[in-house]
Amino acid sequence: VALSTYHSPSFCLGVASCELKTQEVIFIALQSSVFHAQYRRPLNARCGVLFSRYILDDQWLSFQTTPSRESGQVVPEEGHFYGVHERGRAIGLYAPRNLDAWTPRTSAKAVLVWTEIEQVDEIWIGQHRVDSLPAAVPPDEVIVVGSGGLWTAVLPLELTDLGGGAPIRLVELAGHLALEMYNYTGPAKTFWEMARPGSFYQGQPRCGFYAELAERADYARGSDFSAQVATGTLVDEAPPPGTYAAGGERALLVEYARDGRALGIEVDLYEWSLKRRWTQDGPLGWPMHESPYARQSASGRVAIGGANLICDKGPIWLCACPGGTRYVAAYSGIGTTSLRLEVPGDVVEVAAMGAGTVIWDEGQVTIDAIL
Repeated sequence: VALSTYHSPSFCLGVASCELKTQEVIFIALQSSVFHAQYRRPLNARCGVLFSRYILDDQWLSFQTTPSRESGQVVPEEGHFYGVHERGRAIGLYAPRNLDAWTPRTSAKAVLVWTEIEQVDEIWIGQHRVDSLPAAVPPDEVIVVGSGGLWTAVLPLELTDLGGGAPIRLVELAGHLALEMYNYTGPAKTFWEMARPGSFYQGQPRCGFYAELAERADYARGSDFSAQVATGTLVDEAPPPGTYAAGGERALLVEYARDGRALGIEVDLYEWSLKRRWTQDGPLGWPMHESPYARQSASGRVAIGGANLICDKGPIWLCACPGGTRYVAAYSGIGTTSLRLEVPGDVVEVAAMGAGTVIWDEGQVTIDAIL
C-alpha cells in the first residue's frame, strides 16, 4: 500500500493506493479511509472533513456491525479502491465489495462527503450555483464545493449503469453534504454479470472521480475554479463490457492533465488489479517516506537536515525537527542493529538495539527500543 499526504496552508489531503486489506474484522476493515481531507473553518468551528466511501443499499449512519453495538458508529467502506495522488489532485476508482448474484441489492454507489452541511458556503455545478438540494448533476460537469478555507472540485468519471440510469446527484445525508455516484438504484435484485466465477461475468463496473483541492483564496468564485478544471484533458476509457474469457483483460485507463501536470492510473476490470500509476514525472513505484522534515530508507543509511543515521540494516527513518535542536532516529526492522546518529556537534552510538527510537533533544538523549 502506498500512502501519500499533501499539506497546504488551509487543508491536507491523504490518498491510499488501495483499501485496507490486512483486516477481515468488520469493525476495522469497513473503516478504511482511502481518500480523506481535513481543512480549516472559521475559528469557532471544528475543522472540516471530506472523505469517500462506496455504499451498498443506502447504508449510511444506520449501519450496525453487531447487535451489541449502536448504529452509526461506523460509516462503512463497502468498496474496493485504487487511487493515485499528486499534491492537491487525485483520481479514485471504486468497485463494489459484495455486489454479486447471491445477495439482492437496492443500490450501489460511490459517495464523497463534506461534513456538517451548515458549514458549506457554496455549491456549484459548472457555471451554475446550487441553491437547493437534492440537485442532479449532468454528465461531464465539474462540481465545486466551497467550505472554510477549501475549494473542492470533483469531476465524476463514467459510470457503468447496472440499472436505474446511474444518476449523479448532490444531497443532504444526516446533516452532511454528499455527492452520490450510482452504479445501481432500484428494486432489490441480484447481478449475474457480477458473479465471479460465473458464465456471465463482465468485470467490475466503472465508478470513480477526479478531485482537485485548492485554497479558497486562489479563486474568487466556485465557477472560476470549475472553469479552470474543465480546461484540463481527461482520458477515461475502457473496452465495452463483454463476457470474461480466461486470460482476458479489460483495462480501464484514466488520466487528467493540465498546466504541464498529469495524473494517471490503469486497472484491469476483470481481475480488479492495479496495472500502473503515474504522474508527469513518470511511473509511481512504492517509494520510502520523504518530506521536508523526515526521510525513510530501506537500507541502513539516511540523511536529512544536517543529520546522518547509520545502521547495520534497515528499514530506518530520520526526522529533523524545525530549528535544528531535535532529531528522532528510528529502526523498525526485525532483529537487532547497531545505530549511529550524527547531529551537528554531537554523536550518539548504540551497539545493539531492536525496533525503537533514539531521540536527541538539545543534547539530551532518550532511547525507547527493544534492547
